[in-house]
Amino acid sequence: MKRIFLVASILLMAISSGKSFALTVPPPPIDIDISNSNFEIIDSHQFRIRQILAPGYSGTYWADFMWNADQLLFQATMNVGKESSDSSGKPGVAIVGKSNGDYPDPIAAMNDIATWCGTPSETNPCLIKILPGVYDIGTNALQMMPYVDIEGSGENITKIKGGGPSAVIRGNSFTELRFLTVEHTGGAESSIAISGSPSQRLTSITIISTSGNNTNFGVNYENDFMSPVTPPLRMKNLTILVMGGAFNVGVLNGFNGGSIIIEHSSITGATNSIYGLTTFVAITQLNGPVGGIGPTTCAGVYDENFVFYANTCP
Repeated sequence: MKRIFLVASILLMAISSGKSFALTVPPPPIDIDISNSNFEIIDSHQFRIRQILAPGYSGTYWADFMWNADQLLFQATMNVGKESSDSSGKPGVAIVGKSNGDYPDPIAAMNDIATWCGTPSETNPCLIKILPGVYDIGTNALQMMPYVDIEGSGENITKIKGGGPSAVIRGNSFTELRFLTVEHTGGAESSIAISGSPSQRLTSITIISTSGNNTNFGVNYENDFMSPVTPPLRMKNLTILVMGGAFNVGVLNGFNGGSIIIEHSSITGATNSIYGLTTFVAITQLNGPVGGIGPTTCAGVYDENFVFYANTCP
């Protein structure tokens, strides 16, 4: 990777409801064109320019700009891939967008991962970034790969939905799924929004499964390692809504061993909020009884009526 640093003055920065910016920068070390780029507010001190096109470099690249409101100056760190016909110089990020991304849907990006990231590994992690929009994958399933994270643009503006016989998103170890909504639209005997895996993280996700013909599950934990000491599936800041079928479970911890850790979430299951094996729950709302052969350990949880349980489950 080649890193380029530049300092430029802001002549005008207008933040509107569309989060657009007007700015002028001096010529950078390479010839780039930002006239058709997307702008994204990160926080009060940062904004991001995406889809910078650099002649002579293939792919889509991005820059993070740190700006100082007092001095009206900002510093940019730009990641640009080496000019190469293979994947070794690419930044390891694929953008999924309805009209302005590298790929039109996340399955296409995952299927083409060798092109834009090479072989995912601990030393070569990859990211699929999904821009705002509703992505209907039909009866297909989005199968995650180890060391490939999937990140939406926010739970209220990025949704993946599907109605296949498998889960909408099938997890994998050493991954994180975050900042989006996942919905199973029904039509199958068993409606599953997400199948989780050991050593996976689910963070800041709205999960909906309400239309299965018989059973509905928000998160179904699948542990193929058959060992209770396997690194757990970790879940944080989730909102799970499961109802509408004969058997409705917010989080199902399957019977293959392993454990789940749940924090700072809200789980509604018309039959059970949590059902299955070893699960640890902290600072979470549980709307629906806890069932299965457990044990389920609750610390500082509360029910749908905001009745607090310090060290027991509702």
